[in-house]
Amino acid sequence: MFLYFNTLGDKKTIKVLGAKKDDEICFFAPNNSQEHILLYLNKLQKRAGFDLKDIKGIIVNQGPGSFAGIRKILTIVNVMGWCLQIPVQGVSLEREKTEEEAVKKALAKIKRKKTGSFAMPVYKI
Repeated sequence: MFLYFNTLGDKKTIKVLGAKKDDEICFFAPNNSQEHILLYLNKLQKRAGFDLKDIKGIIVNQGPGSFAGIRKILTIVNVMGWCLQIPVQGVSLEREKTEEEAVKKALAKIKRKKTGSFAMPVYKI
């Protein structure tokens, strides 16, 4: 089972992928506000009925977006990856035609990754 985080706009999404019961939670918050991510992850965890040990990897939108928003979400998911000893795969939605296409490619990559991998930010200059 994998988690996907897309939090770089006002609409923030956390999805469970590849579980018995795929699920997602969406919420609205200002562009760089990431304070409630863990609260919503906990709600999704209870609703979808998974345990943290079931997570095999994390996919995250790594940008472009607000500087502070990117730094906050990448810090959260990279620390989760390190604590849970799972890989983290970044994806830039700007490079793909659709979000689904980007996530599909990221899933293929993360399955080959080793523990200890992390995501880096993508900035638009």
